[in-house]
Amino acid sequence: MIVKQYPIDEQLKSKLSAQGVVISREVKERIDLTLRSLPEQSIHTNPRRLSRFRIAWISIAAACCMVVFSVFAMNQSTFADQVKPWIQSIFGWMGDKGLSSNPVSQPHRSELPVLVEKEDQGYILRVHEASFDGMRLSFSYSLGKTDGELPKETFAIPSFQLDDSIRKLDPQVVKSDSSAPLDSEKVGIVNYFFTAEIPDQLHLLVHVPEIVLTDGLPTGQSVKRGDWGFALEIARSGTGVQKSNRAAYTHEWNKISIGVDRIRQSAHAAEWHVNLKLPRSKVDEVMRLDRVRYGLKYNIVLPSGMLLASVTETGSSRIEDRTLPRAQWMHEEQRRIWTEPVPAGVALVKIVPVLMTFNGEASTEKELTSLQVEVPLD
Repeated sequence: MIVKQYPIDEQLKSKLSAQGVVISREVKERIDLTLRSLPEQSIHTNPRRLSRFRIAWISIAAACCMVVFSVFAMNQSTFADQVKPWIQSIFGWMGDKGLSSNPVSQPHRSELPVLVEKEDQGYILRVHEASFDGMRLSFSYSLGKTDGELPKETFAIPSFQLDDSIRKLDPQVVKSDSSAPLDSEKVGIVNYFFTAEIPDQLHLLVHVPEIVLTDGLPTGQSVKRGDWGFALEIARSGTGVQKSNRAAYTHEWNKISIGVDRIRQSAHAAEWHVNLKLPRSKVDEVMRLDRVRYGLKYNIVLPSGMLLASVTETGSSRIEDRTLPRAQWMHEEQRRIWTEPVPAGVALVKIVPVLMTFNGEASTEKELTSLQVEVPLD
């Protein structure tokens, strides 16, 4: 007798994966056991019996589907809590290599820790993890509604604002906020990069006076005002910040120079200062082109060929020495780039400029290898 197994059991399990949901081992075993208990079918079964059999079997499978998918709409039941995303770290889930190796307070737990939570105006903000290595301060958060789900087409952006007591420690602190949808909530990582020396014990005070709700269109934006502020005591971890003691590295080609004049490294990040100089006339030529726009980014390449993932960056530009005739003006751009940390044992990196060209909706990228700089690390 030839036995045929219908693929609906695999489809049920794949549906869970399609939702982008991680479930616990216990729930997986429970679902697998239910699916394995469904009877197999013989191809040579009597058609009428087969029809009745298939109807009964599919009814059981449909009931399983209803149970499986209805749990995504429930927020309070025990089974709903089992099937909701089981991640132990937003740092790790979002793939931040600078933070994913940082242990949470209770790594054996099968749910996210909650350091602090604040509810107002029907929204609840939770802070789950926090770390500080002397240069990079990071915390992960989730944002959801207390009486339902955030619509998938709505993007919610909490307005995180450092208290003045923190800004006084470093007026040049730089912030980034990356986020993504997870189940019925939004999760994200907020980073603050400090350029000054910060005390080892930090009283983090963050104000959150509003949440911006948008669907991506200029007319589809609203602001929910309230108070989701919080405070945390954070102690520095790691060995602190290492500064490069080497002189600046500069490479010149065709009247264009590129240099790296500052490198800082910590347990969770690396900071790179890159300067670019070129005749202003070259910039003017580019600006006169119709419909074509240019941009520049920098790849930081390891000896293995892998790139260090960028977390955030800032930049500025100026014209050097306007007292000279215009034909002698030099255009200077300064870029501060923060990336994931350099892996242990790496003694040399390449910083490669990449020219980005935008022509209407089309875009291209080209590595400017003639301008790449090799930078030894201390």
